[in-house]
Amino acid sequence: VIDQSRDGKVPYSPTKITDKLQSTILGYVADPPRDSMGHTRFLACLKYRQGGASTTGALAFYAKAQYNPGWEHITAADTKDRADYLFERVMVNHNEWPEQLKVPLRNANQQRMLAWQNDSKMLVVSGRTRGAGIGKSPSSFSASEVPLWDDMAGQWNYLWPAIANRENHIHLQESTPFPMHEPSAEWFK
Repeated sequence: VIDQSRDGKVPYSPTKITDKLQSTILGYVADPPRDSMGHTRFLACLKYRQGGASTTGALAFYAKAQYNPGWEHITAADTKDRADYLFERVMVNHNEWPEQLKVPLRNANQQRMLAWQNDSKMLVVSGRTRGAGIGKSPSSFSASEVPLWDDMAGQWNYLWPAIANRENHIHLQESTPFPMHEPSAEWFK
């Protein structure tokens, strides 16, 4: 990762900025807890600003998608600008990933998408993209800054049918605290 306190890059440490937040996300993506029926539980993180939750989630799912054939992951940020920013971070990670560990990419015909030759994909979208889950069967989904989404309840209605019966679906939603007048704050609460 790029270290802002000095020139150059340093190895990633999930405890450098936070005590538990990044480690919790990494642990969840690696081995999510299950409910009594065997379905994975979802993780909702109420976090502090600049804790790295959005980036940590995106990069954890990058690895999950790359190494699990047929995996389809969607990361959704509250705005297009934040989606672009998250995808830039994913691409920095991808470009720095050791070549001998990379699964070869195939041509992707969609913006903000990585597609591997093992039929896995990672797509980064804006929460303002209507129906981010329509036509998809995501193995995992991460939603960033949910209270700021224009209509998370509506988005959830599109997404839920695609994940309801997927017992291994991994689902992360995170946000910093926002006032209840934000568009999807009540839904996130």
